[in-house]
Amino acid sequence: MLVFTRLRLLILGTTTISGVNLIRTGGRFWNLDHGALKIDAEGGGNLENILVENVDISDSTASGIHFPGAGKFNNIKLKNIKVTGSGTQAIWVTVEASNGKVNFENVTVEKSAKEALNNGTMMNAFMEKAVGYVGW
Repeated sequence: MLVFTRLRLLILGTTTISGVNLIRTGGRFWNLDHGALKIDAEGGGNLENILVENVDISDSTASGIHFPGAGKFNNIKLKNIKVTGSGTQAIWVTVEASNGKVNFENVTVEKSAKEALNNGTMMNAFMEKAVGYVGW
């Protein structure tokens, strides 16, 4: 599981994750489902300046991409991501994750056990779809 979470450290610039394969990751911990790629603004803090690109997520035990937390998401971009065979939904945005925007470019989804997208109630407010989104 790859997790970004709010840290009490000042990090300058952009954090980039590129060229990663996540296979059979994520799952149930502490009686909660966690996504294979979890970008978490829990605790009300800000999460910003993250680029995740060229990532394949295969056969995750829960969601492929997971956005929990009530903090602000700022300058978060997912580019060239492929989610295949998620155990639940491919992309899960929890209800409290509605503060800010996340940009999606060339993010494809196929063969999820449940719906391709579970967006709580905030899809249009939270998700900024650029070109190339397929299957959701």
